[in-house]
Amino acid sequence: MYPLSRRELLQKSGLGFGSMALTYLLDSQPLLGAEPALSEPGHDLKPRPSQFQAQAKAVIQLMQNGGPSQMDLFDPKPELTKRDGQDHPGQLEIHFDKQAGKLLKSPFEFNAAGQSGMVLSELLPRTAGIADEIAAGTTAISSP
Repeated sequence: MYPLSRRELLQKSGLGFGSMALTYLLDSQPLLGAEPALSEPGHDLKPRPSQFQAQAKAVIQLMQNGGPSQMDLFDPKPELTKRDGQDHPGQLEIHFDKQAGKLLKSPFEFNAAGQSGMVLSELLPRTAGIADEIAAGTTAISSP
């Protein structure tokens, strides 16, 4: 791994907030050199006065991961569970130094729910309670 420059760090961090910070830094400390010649007028990226008065005093950035995948909710993999910890049988493209190429089962338990036998993860206990209604297509879901 190589050390990141300040520019690379800002570009790769924070879902774009790094690029905004870099733009501010570059604007506050003009770079030496000639102005780039751009083909269309008005697209020179120079700061322009805003149509509205700025009101924000601070920015709060929330980094939130998405929800669990469908494989961890609705799709049990019995063969993968059986082979948990074994080496992957095929060729793998490894992207991380510590990546071992082992098979990994879901960390959640799956159980049949209702008379329909719909298999659901332990992450969905309330959904398991209405599994037959979902299977029949008659569920009216309401908040608790």
